[in-house]
Amino acid sequence: LREEDEFIQVMCIDALAGSANDMEIAYKLMQLIPDAEEQLQLVLLKTVIGIAFRLEQDIVLPPELRYVGHAALSDDDHDIRIAGLLALGSQYVNDDVSALVKHYNADDEQSKARVVSVGLCGSEADVVSTLFRSLLVSNADNQNALIELLGFVHEVLSDAPEENVLEFIDMLGRTKNDLSVEAVDIFDFLGSVSPEKAVDLLAQDLNSGEGPRIQQALLVTSHFGVVDVLPQVEALASGDTPYADSAQTIAQELKGE
Repeated sequence: LREEDEFIQVMCIDALAGSANDMEIAYKLMQLIPDAEEQLQLVLLKTVIGIAFRLEQDIVLPPELRYVGHAALSDDDHDIRIAGLLALGSQYVNDDVSALVKHYNADDEQSKARVVSVGLCGSEADVVSTLFRSLLVSNADNQNALIELLGFVHEVLSDAPEENVLEFIDMLGRTKNDLSVEAVDIFDFLGSVSPEKAVDLLAQDLNSGEGPRIQQALLVTSHFGVVDVLPQVEALASGDTPYADSAQTIAQELKGE
């Protein structure tokens, strides 16, 4: 590793990933990262993670080196991107969010699933809010991507801390009107996670006084037959609003008339 030729350095470091049989080598390579050239930093990181993975050991970048993991996430080399993702460990921080969002939107399903799992199950509630709002907003006009993201979330919800699940639901409630995904899909997702919260958000939309929100909420109410919001629907039906007629029809449906 004292060789001045960078190509030879890279070859030697790369070779260690498949031959080193002692985690001490990984730790020593980690110590070389701060003073290495940028591209060599990524090769070192890939080798460190490769050694740890082969020896079935966990190794995480210290806070002062997480920027190397961020750089790795956008590298052209798939192995380096995976190393960057693994090097950020099983708990994300807010400084990771920007790099994680770019990585999520550009990589494969396995990487996306890991970002969602670690983000929701291993991170603090404030990171959950920041990360998932950023993921949703970055895909706001891509309905298929939004449905895929909600699918990844649904798969790991049962393993997530309750505080994080509630934070995600609240964040989704605040963000849903900015997304291109169908309102019925959002309500269906929320209803599968927390029926009470789904009904509460639906009632808020019906009471909002905002035309687009009311229209979407009436559509959802009719589609799912949500009897719990009958008082809000009847209030709209009795008012002097553009939604009175449709609200009256939906109210009759809910009452079985």
